[in-house]
Amino acid sequence: MSKYFYHGVTTFPPCEEMLDEIKAQAILSSKKMGYSHPAGMYGPNYISVCRKGPVESYQRCQEERVPTAFTRNIQNHFCFIVRGDLEVLPTFPAPVGLEEDWDDISPRLFDEFLVKDGIPLSKVIGIGIPKKALEQGFYRNRFHDSLEELYQVATALEWDIVDTTSFTFIEEYEKEKEKQKQRIIKRI
Repeated sequence: MSKYFYHGVTTFPPCEEMLDEIKAQAILSSKKMGYSHPAGMYGPNYISVCRKGPVESYQRCQEERVPTAFTRNIQNHFCFIVRGDLEVLPTFPAPVGLEEDWDDISPRLFDEFLVKDGIPLSKVIGIGIPKKALEQGFYRNRFHDSLEELYQVATALEWDIVDTTSFTFIEEYEKEKEKQKQRIIKRI
């Protein structure tokens, strides 16, 4: 299981949504943002995050044509990378006491978890950007200014910026983070 959580930004345009969340100093639920209608599949009080599970689980899901939070919301999407010390609820099965709140059409994905109300920006350590989509010009041509601003803000905040195109980007990223941590420990 991955060490960090990943919050996919699937609204359009994603760069502008991410900049709004950075300015708000948090990734917030629709209720906390003041929306009168629930945005998101799990109601107005929750936002979803993904923690990537074992590769074998994804192979089985692919064979059985079962969606996963990673393939649906993280891979090839914009995302926030969040420290792993969040208080989360699983989406599958529905958390005890919340069964009635779970919409029948809500997917219950094995690698998806819920955070009540929001995630403070202090827990964000990076962003993911779908480099392949950028190379094809889709985002870059339409949202050049907001994409450049997102790069500048992430760099100023000293966040990691990773490419979400590869299926194994999480494993590669987390392996590199561990190497960096070990180098810092050795210097001390």
